[in-house]
Amino acid sequence: YLYWSCLLGYNTVVWGELLRPFPKEGHAIIFHSIFALLAFLYFFISEGAFFTTLGKFFAGLSVRNKEGGQASLLSIAIRNLLRPIDYLFLFFPTWVLLEKTPNKQRLGDFVAGTVVMKHYARAPHRVRVSGNSASATVRLLTGFIDLFFSAAFIGGILLFIDYKRP
Repeated sequence: YLYWSCLLGYNTVVWGELLRPFPKEGHAIIFHSIFALLAFLYFFISEGAFFTTLGKFFAGLSVRNKEGGQASLLSIAIRNLLRPIDYLFLFFPTWVLLEKTPNKQRLGDFVAGTVVMKHYARAPHRVRVSGNSASATVRLLTGFIDLFFSAAFIGGILLFIDYKRP
């Protein structure tokens, strides 16, 4: 829904028509590049600065490294670059990974060496990882909350585009 609403918003802002056919040439590359960049920046900036996104914050979760310390910016970038893989097949493989792994990690967490903990802690001290991992259901719910806020973030950025210039 986020993708299609942004696509319709882009058509409206750039072309002045809501339901016109989307051109397959240069504008498709521009739209997808902007969409991917803004979605990545939402997750990277919020997790890099606060170790949590708005959805995780409302659920009381934070991103940490496997030892319970602060996650590095590189590991946060890696886990968010692999995020589109989690959206394949309507979250089913991600849900299976979250339920079956001991620390409730998705693919991006495995590769980056991060874990999502049950509480929001910005302090630099280490937190015990075992038993503090967030459940798959809570993580999927926070993902949907994050989709809502990232849609608002992208929508706010689209307000700065001059609709008179295609």
